[in-house]
Amino acid sequence: NQKLGFWRALCKTPAHKLQCGSFGDYAPNYTELALELGRVNDGHPVGCSCGEGIFGDFPCVPVVESDGVVLFNSTTYSISYFVTTAPATGGLAGLSFFPLLFVWLFGPATN
Repeated sequence: NQKLGFWRALCKTPAHKLQCGSFGDYAPNYTELALELGRVNDGHPVGCSCGEGIFGDFPCVPVVESDGVVLFNSTTYSISYFVTTAPATGGLAGLSFFPLLFVWLFGPATN
């Protein structure tokens, strides 16, 4: 998202609506992170929310809330976090198809 500039076209969520997960007593401010990264559209800082961008957003692990109830809060990244968008899920499936096919065809249980 950041390096190739996809965030400009795909990430439209105002940064003040995004919240970072906490690392102990420290919880980064997403708006400040967006400004540091130069993510500004039409004079306002923006970020990638769920399903926006090519991969999951990397500046911080988000907190997902619905009606004031925290649905997701994590302090670590995982591969499942980065493949939460449709393009990333398709890329993971495409890259893993042939290795898994060869394991299936030529694995130790093959006669």
